[in-house]
Amino acid sequence: MQFAVIHDRKQNSKTAQTQEAQALGNLGNAYYGADLYVKAIAFHQKRLALSRKIKDQAGEAKALSDLGIVYQALGDAKKAIDYQQQALTLAQQIKEQSLESFALGNLGIIYQNQGNYPKASDYHQQRLAIARQLKDLRSEAEALANLGGVAYFQGDYNKAIALYEQGWKISNIPLEVEGQFNALRLRQKTIAPLTPDE
Repeated sequence: MQFAVIHDRKQNSKTAQTQEAQALGNLGNAYYGADLYVKAIAFHQKRLALSRKIKDQAGEAKALSDLGIVYQALGDAKKAIDYQQQALTLAQQIKEQSLESFALGNLGIIYQNQGNYPKASDYHQQRLAIARQLKDLRSEAEALANLGGVAYFQGDYNKAIALYEQGWKISNIPLEVEGQFNALRLRQKTIAPLTPDE
C-alpha cells in the first residue's frame, strides 16, 4: 500500500511538472507573438530544461523547435537550423511524427528563406509525406503551399499555381477565419501600451 501512495505522488508530481513545462512554452510563444524574442528564448529555455529534467522527450522536442523558430525570426539561421535539427532527430527517435513534421516544415522554411530551394523542397516533400500518412490536412495544405512558394521563387509559376490550388482545395481552414486571425494579430501589434494616467 505504501508503494502505491509513493507511486501516485511521483506520477502527480510529473504531471504537474509537465503542465508547468507546457505553460512555460505557452509563455514563450506569447512573447514570440509579441516580438519580445529575448523573453521568448528565456521561457523556451526554461521549458527545455524542465522537459529534460522530467524526461519528457516530446516536450523537449517542442521546446527545441520553438527555440529554432525564435532564432529564425531573429535572423540567426545557423542557430535556427541547429535547434530544428535537434528537434527533428529527437522526434524521429521517439517516433513522434507530428513533431517530426513540424521540424521538417520549419527547416524547409529556413532553407527557403536562404534561397536554398533544393534543400527547402526536400524538407517540404518529407513533411508532405508524413502529413498524408497521418491524414493531417492542415499540415498537408501547409506543405503544399510551401512547395508552391519554392516553385514560385524558382520561377516555375505553373507548378506554383498547381501546388497552391492543391493546398487550397484540401485546406480545412476557412479563409474568413484565417483573415480574422491575421487582422487580430496585426491589431495587437499596433495597440500602444497604456500609460499609468489612462
